[in-house]
Amino acid sequence: MPSPNLISHVTQYADGYCLAACAEMALVQLGFQVQQQQLATLLGVRPGLGTRFSNIQALARYGIDLHIISWQGADSLKTALEAPSCVVITAILTTPGLLGWGELATQHAVVLTEITPPFAAYHDPALPTGPVQASLEEFLLAWSEMDEMAAILRRT
Repeated sequence: MPSPNLISHVTQYADGYCLAACAEMALVQLGFQVQQQQLATLLGVRPGLGTRFSNIQALARYGIDLHIISWQGADSLKTALEAPSCVVITAILTTPGLLGWGELATQHAVVLTEITPPFAAYHDPALPTGPVQASLEEFLLAWSEMDEMAAILRRT
């Protein structure tokens, strides 16, 4: 699994750019250098609003193996994180238990880097640095609110 300290943290350019920022982090980990603004165009980001999580499929144009999963449980995330050269982006609904969000509940994307009970580590592009940790229970709750959707990316 990628070490949480090896993934370069990227801050989202503006509100609504979380998926583009996560895509930039993932692509850097997989050996590609693509600017967040270019990815935002590719993913159909609407400034201030965001984009559909499923638009992450557009990253396949870089020759990566990309699978979107939903409702497959935490074990699917653990398996993906243990695979070599694999990056996991998850859709979450922010909760008070996640660093930096307070009472704001909004659809969001993060790069998950590690699950070591009782914690989950991830890069949140809305925060200035990463990775950060949350309780695994809190993270899984936030993930379940978004149908347990995740994108699993590997270089082919």
